[in-house]
Amino acid sequence: MWSDAAGTKGLGAFYINSYPQQNPQPNPRSAFSITLPPHLSGSQEHINTKEMRGVEQALVLHWGKIWKRKRLICHVDNRAVLHGLENQTIRGTTINVLR
Repeated sequence: MWSDAAGTKGLGAFYINSYPQQNPQPNPRSAFSITLPPHLSGSQEHINTKEMRGVEQALVLHWGKIWKRKRLICHVDNRAVLHGLENQTIRGTTINVLR
């Protein structure tokens, strides 16, 4: 799974199911993009929190049920989020999203 967030634009994620196919391909059901509403796009929420919200959306609201008891590799471009996922802890308000 790959997830990302833009500070003022939105967030999204996609995944490729590599099992059992030899040449996995993404499909429309394996991707989402959310534009942040105006009251959130101008908010002072830290980028780490926005990045974690992308992971949250993917894990909780979109595909968590189909990934239950499966191996999942998460690709993120934010060191704080990576640390939080690996150690199940992160400083600041982002911890609320991780929990």
